[in-house]
Amino acid sequence: MNDTVRPPSSVSEAPPGPAWLEAMHSIYRDADRAPAAGPSAIGRLGRACSLALRAARGWEARHLLPELAVICAMIGVIWINAGLLVHEEYADAERHALGETGNLARAFQESVAQTVSGIDQALLSVRAFHAFLGERFDMAEWERTQSRLGSLTAGVHLVDAHGNLFASTLPMPPVPVNVADREHFVVQANDTEDELHISKLVTGLQTGKETVQFTRRLMGPDGAFGGIAVVSLDPNELSRSFGTLQLGEGFVALLSQDGTILARGPFVAGAIGTSIADQPYFAAMRSKTSGVVRTTGRGDAEQIISFRKLDAYPLLVLVGDDAPVVFANYFLVRRNALFASSAATVIVILAGAFWIGLRRRSLAAQRALGVTLENISQGIVMVDNEGRIPVINRRAVDLLRLPASVAAAGRLDPHSADPAFAETGVLAFPFSSASEGGLSAVRDLPASFDACLDNGSIVEVRTHRLPTGGMVQTFSDVTEQRQAGEHLLFMAHHDSVTGLPNRFMFKERLETEITRIGLYGRMAAVVMIDLDGFKSVNDTMGHDAGDQLLKSVAARLLSLVRRDDIVARFGGDEFVILQTDLSRADMAEGLAQRLIAHLSEATMIGGQQVRIGASVGLAVYPLDGRDSETLLKHADIALYRAKTEGRGTFRRFDHWMTRPLQERRAMENDLRRAVEASELDLHFQPQFATETLLVTGFEALVRWAHRERGFVPPATFIAVAEACGLIGQIGSWVLERACSEAVGWGIPCRVAVNVSPLQLKDTGFRQFVADVLARSGLPPALLEIEVTEGVLIEEDEQVLGALRDLKSLGVRLTLDDFGTGYSSLGYLLRLPFDKIKIDKSFVQSTDFGARAILEAILVMGRRLELDVVAEGVETKEQLAMIRQQHCAEIQGFLLAMPMPADKVGAYLRDYVAPTEFCP
Repeated sequence: MNDTVRPPSSVSEAPPGPAWLEAMHSIYRDADRAPAAGPSAIGRLGRACSLALRAARGWEARHLLPELAVICAMIGVIWINAGLLVHEEYADAERHALGETGNLARAFQESVAQTVSGIDQALLSVRAFHAFLGERFDMAEWERTQSRLGSLTAGVHLVDAHGNLFASTLPMPPVPVNVADREHFVVQANDTEDELHISKLVTGLQTGKETVQFTRRLMGPDGAFGGIAVVSLDPNELSRSFGTLQLGEGFVALLSQDGTILARGPFVAGAIGTSIADQPYFAAMRSKTSGVVRTTGRGDAEQIISFRKLDAYPLLVLVGDDAPVVFANYFLVRRNALFASSAATVIVILAGAFWIGLRRRSLAAQRALGVTLENISQGIVMVDNEGRIPVINRRAVDLLRLPASVAAAGRLDPHSADPAFAETGVLAFPFSSASEGGLSAVRDLPASFDACLDNGSIVEVRTHRLPTGGMVQTFSDVTEQRQAGEHLLFMAHHDSVTGLPNRFMFKERLETEITRIGLYGRMAAVVMIDLDGFKSVNDTMGHDAGDQLLKSVAARLLSLVRRDDIVARFGGDEFVILQTDLSRADMAEGLAQRLIAHLSEATMIGGQQVRIGASVGLAVYPLDGRDSETLLKHADIALYRAKTEGRGTFRRFDHWMTRPLQERRAMENDLRRAVEASELDLHFQPQFATETLLVTGFEALVRWAHRERGFVPPATFIAVAEACGLIGQIGSWVLERACSEAVGWGIPCRVAVNVSPLQLKDTGFRQFVADVLARSGLPPALLEIEVTEGVLIEEDEQVLGALRDLKSLGVRLTLDDFGTGYSSLGYLLRLPFDKIKIDKSFVQSTDFGARAILEAILVMGRRLELDVVAEGVETKEQLAMIRQQHCAEIQGFLLAMPMPADKVGAYLRDYVAPTEFCP
């Protein structure tokens, strides 16, 4: 649609110059711009007057008003007459354009209706003949004797109820054609009404060209859907017929109801099939049966478009014309009027400019200085060597709080200024310039300083001494800048939630305090506090409630310390207190006890009673450290000890507390070296059918033989691996190695691999498992992924989704250590587990309650059709008991210990069920 090009402007842009010359160039530029809603003489007059006033800016208005009024009146008469003439010409051109496009739209509406009606008649005819003749129907005979499509080149087709093409006026393709998935077929198949349907542009399966499909339903003997009759029309057919019309610079177009262009004339390559549904004016077309819209064509030229909807069909006819063509005569009249009016205006302005210029020169210099002084943000006072004030601006009067009469009097009264300035000697020279004291006061003034007023404002005063005597002083209100700087400084050193000092400020104060009390032989304590139960409040009640709780805790801490002590928040739920100037170390322990007691008291948050607790760690200077870093580290170690020993208590640092951390750090370093050096090994423990004792599978178990520590239990180093981020690397190695080993056993056998919760939270874990299975060649059904109940405690949707994804690969899922965790039994229904493993504590216990739980788990497993494995079977009595309970599988040292990977193949080949255990 947007195919018109805006004609280039015939008037070039004007270079910078006087304001009146700028006004003339603006008028010329407006002469070449297409109108949005007709010319406005009043608008042009207003712009001309505005530009004239801009030219006069800087003049004394009270002296120039009569001259300006005469000039503006003359210009107004010129432009009002021109505007009336141009407006009338514009209205005539617009009425003619609307009438012409409206008549054409009505004519094209009737023409298109006839064409579509002819297509519909052809569809009704071919449907009727087919229904009457049945298998005797001949499409070629019908086309020769009954087709009424005239000059349109269109294909007529018949499609059965399954979407198969069985008759066509075009040559039938060698390969069967099915259109069951085409939109026009689906619409007719689902529509209960017998109506003509016009499709969007689709690619014909016979011709491979873009076509519009006109369809009607074929009816079966019982009135059911029997297929469709189709007329496939090349949209270029209509475009070529439209292209024969003499439209000048205009166009005619046919649109579907969704805004897709089905035909256009004159024909434009690529236009057919595009949509104008996203154009703002299309909504107006859809909501009305006919009307006129204005839009912008290519090159920003305006278009006038008349549209009409077809009464019987979902089609729109558009007829448009370009505004530059419609308003061609108007543009000529307007240009002539504008040039004539502009010439007259130039004469008036030149004469007026010369007249006004004579008076302007004498006022320009004085007014320029006045405008500058009154528009700057600083107050300025100039004082000569005799104490007179030739210059003072309004800003200075406001900042100094001077009466309005000061500027007129030309001298300052010592008692009229704000006392803050008088006390600093700022105005001493103007008050007593002739005295030696006054001159000395000027010489003693600093070049720049701040004066604080009694209303809290801060004014920066700068003094510039003049070579001839006297001075110039500037006054700037810097209250916001100074307050902003103080706020930024505060935010850099304080917590944004509680307002307490942050870690940075606390360390500064701690270092200062260490230096101070070190001179007097006193002590100080760093008290580190961790809130117990804060996370649950934050998670269940929201972060706003969590922030309120933190503020409440901060207030309680401040109420428990002395004025010189420092309370800080390090982040999260961690607070730190610096208790200064202590004479004994046990004073800090007394504070810790009070903290624990008060923080455990209930508080109201959001209308609910909330109760939390606290764990406290202490480090005392200089007994537990002589610098800030050491004291903070040792207080943190003591806090960790307090939390591990049950929370709700305090511990003071002792050097033995560092040993577990050092051992854990050493264990972590050794484990990293072991992983890098491939020192970990994989063992496999068999699983057996309880009744026959035949091998059903193996569980892969990772082992670590430390060169110095010896055998390290998996429970020990797996926890370290999860804490230091090695569990993903170890778990991936175990899975890859277990699958590869299982393929090499020669006998198909299941292999179970334990998976960490951290691995399940990895979004790429499912793909990794799929890749391992593909590389190793192990069938997915022979791989079992074992997870513990701890995975399910937090109901992490990411973990639950990962389990479902793994199940979709075909692998088996096992819930390990069942009965020892805290998960809901509902997970056995919600998640696709194949097997549960009963923890060995229930198998090995002789307690009646444990046996009852074991029996309940086995009954539940049978009811849910889950395989159940009892692990930890180490005695014949335990085996007999498990058999009595009808457990399907067992695992334990009684039948087989874990074995190295290279022993599994031979074990499977040579294995014979032990007769002494067989029933």
